[in-house]
Amino acid sequence: MRAIILVAGQSTRLSEPKIVFNSQGKTLLEKICLLTLNACNDVLVLLGSKTQKSIEIIRTLPFNIKQIG
Repeated sequence: MRAIILVAGQSTRLSEPKIVFNSQGKTLLEKICLLTLNACNDVLVLLGSKTQKSIEIIRTLPFNIKQIG
């Protein structure tokens, strides 16, 4: 099964960007990626806002990364 995670938007309703929102020691982006990887064998993460920070977080996760564009 394949999944797409969309990481975009300005997070105007939160006091900080969604991707770095920390809950129980992990960012929201980390939690979403890890949960998705447990259910899917192919995950595509589309980056929009805060691209560099998203890449830094994703690189800490235990899976192979293929960067496109």
